[in-house]
Amino acid sequence: RSLDLRVPDDALGRSKCLTGLGTGNYERFLEARAAGRPADELTRHLAESAQYYEQGLDLLPDTAVTDRGIAHNQLGIVYTAAGDIDHALPHYQQDIRYCEQADDLYGAGQTRFNAGVALLKAGRLADARAYAEAALANFRTFGDRAADDIQDTESLIAGIDQAAAQPGGGE
Repeated sequence: RSLDLRVPDDALGRSKCLTGLGTGNYERFLEARAAGRPADELTRHLAESAQYYEQGLDLLPDTAVTDRGIAHNQLGIVYTAAGDIDHALPHYQQDIRYCEQADDLYGAGQTRFNAGVALLKAGRLADARAYAEAALANFRTFGDRAADDIQDTESLIAGIDQAAAQPGGGE
């Protein structure tokens, strides 16, 4: 409803509405997946989520670095959930660039962690470890304030190493 009430030249406001719809559809996907709903329903929610995020991203001005980064990270998450690492990874990489441009080292670490998880799921263990190590380096600059993130990232690295140690786990 908010989208319908926005004036056509309110690109930022319209974008926030569209990305909000993307988030809503992703949440529907999570709920449907948890409920064991059919694959076609899950696919529909992810496709609609990606569509809304893409539309929102298209409306964002180049100067809205933080908002653009968030939309790219969310698209990475949506494509990861769809099992499409080839579409997810460029979005994660773009968000990392935006985070670094905005001096958001913590956000860059979060996105690197997300990329590491996606790459682990895709079986790209060397790449997963590189992203996880970079995330860990980002988080360590925050010391105790990022203790949970550091622990989660160390666990991710341990999981990557465990996967690599399995027969056929090396790349």
